[in-house]
Amino acid sequence: QLQFVAENIEDEIKEYPEWYRLGVLLMKVGEFDYAEQIFKKMLNEELSGIKEENIYYQLGLIKYEQGNFTE
Repeated sequence: QLQFVAENIEDEIKEYPEWYRLGVLLMKVGEFDYAEQIFKKMLNEELSGIKEENIYYQLGLIKYEQGNFTE
C-alpha cells in the first residue's frame, strides 16, 4: 500500500523541477513549514524554471492547510 502511495505521488509531480517536487512532497507529508521555506526560496532565488503563479498557488495551499487565511 505504501508503494502505491509513493508511485502515485511520483506520477503527480515527476514533470516539475526538483525543488518544486520536494516542496510538494513535504506538503503531502504535513511538513508545511519546510515546504513554505522551499517555495519562498524558489521565488527569491529564481531556482525553479516554473511559473511564479504556480509557486504562489502552493504557498496559498500551505496557508490554507495551516489555517492562516490572513497571510
